[in-house]
Amino acid sequence: MTHKRKTSSRMFFSILLVAIIAVIIDFPTYAYDFTLFGKQFKGTVRGPDINFQVPLVGWKFNKELKLREGLDLQGGVQLVYQADMKDIAVADRGEKLQEVVSKIDRRINQLGVTEPLIQSSVMGDIYRVIVEIPGVSDVESAKALLGATAQLEFMELKTSLQPVVTTNDQGEEVTTQQTVGSYVPVGLTGTDFYKAYAQVDTNTTSRTYNQPIVRFEFKPEAAQEFSDLTSRLNTEGGVLAIFLDDTKIFEGRTEHITDGKGQISGITDMAAAKNLTIQLNEGALPVSISIMSEQTISPTLGSESVHKSVIAGLIGICAVAILMIWFYHLLGVIAVGALILYTLFTIALFKLIPITLTLAGIAGYVLSIGMAVDASILIFERFKEEYRSGKTLGTSIDIGFKRAWNSIRDSNISSIITCAILFYFGSGVIRGFAVTLFIGILVSLFTAIIVTRNFLELILGMERFRDPRWYGIKKD
Repeated sequence: MTHKRKTSSRMFFSILLVAIIAVIIDFPTYAYDFTLFGKQFKGTVRGPDINFQVPLVGWKFNKELKLREGLDLQGGVQLVYQADMKDIAVADRGEKLQEVVSKIDRRINQLGVTEPLIQSSVMGDIYRVIVEIPGVSDVESAKALLGATAQLEFMELKTSLQPVVTTNDQGEEVTTQQTVGSYVPVGLTGTDFYKAYAQVDTNTTSRTYNQPIVRFEFKPEAAQEFSDLTSRLNTEGGVLAIFLDDTKIFEGRTEHITDGKGQISGITDMAAAKNLTIQLNEGALPVSISIMSEQTISPTLGSESVHKSVIAGLIGICAVAILMIWFYHLLGVIAVGALILYTLFTIALFKLIPITLTLAGIAGYVLSIGMAVDASILIFERFKEEYRSGKTLGTSIDIGFKRAWNSIRDSNISSIITCAILFYFGSGVIRGFAVTLFIGILVSLFTAIIVTRNFLELILGMERFRDPRWYGIKKD
């Protein structure tokens, strides 16, 4: 066995090993329910997840391997918010937008929603936050939770006598002294909370008995300030007010509170109390946001889209496979084999990264399949040209790959640049398209240049496959 054959064999077994790993990663989740010999079998079969740890350093790595479906595939709601940046310096707007994204992300996580997608988008002076929440049933509750700035502030009601000019029945101006109240910040806000939690008031002597309330606890440094404030107000007979997003939610006299704890009442229901708790615990948004658009997609529409996409993909792959085998014979079989490996590798990468698949992402993936076949066609045509010029099959392969590489490289670099532009300037589904196309291009380069060449070299090493008719070549 020559050195070249040994190298080709080692490469083949390396590709085979990677393919086996990809098959394990790609193993789908399958629910079964059947009866055999009077006994019912019901359960779910799925591929393994990645779970390992390094005992000496205590390092753990856990990753769930599954295909993530986008909003248009599994249903849910998409909310597009615009951030009000008019009072923010231009240099600080990007940072504030990312802070909004981070806080919204933490709020959604408190809802227990799996795999939400939150991303920012800047177009000129328009700063947007795009939120995609799969599987949400209570859309209005989600909007109330995400859209509220949640700026909680404690204020003191200050009163003073001020002259007020009125007109009496005789048309004469009369100046009188009236008590006018104004709210003055005391320096305590929701950011001073250590934690807040929602519950039903179980105190039978309380006026809020059996009603939803939000209990809060100040941080140690703020607890002393709150104690001093309530002591002074209790002594002076002052009035404490609490505002949430400029809406007064509490006003009244208070006792001297020494433990830094309190409660907010007057909340409509438990869901609203939980939302307020999440907002207070995760912090106020740095800027106010307003809803720009809302789109709700039903799971039925999503499943129909998946079905149609799978059918379209299968038809496309089968058509390509038939045409390749028809025109290129054994070369076509090799191309189809490389295409199968391409599919396995790409789906494995989608699970490992992971990539959230949308309809646009599937379109990018299908397009990359066509580009993978295009690279094979360039290689095969160069291979046939070199053989017709009088070279041996082995030499034709080497020269064919070398001369086809320049065209393959340039076309794929152009496509990668296009993907980068789409990802940088696009948002949402456009980015999904760009990412899946980019991954597909890289994998197609590997399967076209490494896998296809290795298969060809192995086959040409077999005596029975050295007849040019196997490759659809008719020597002039």
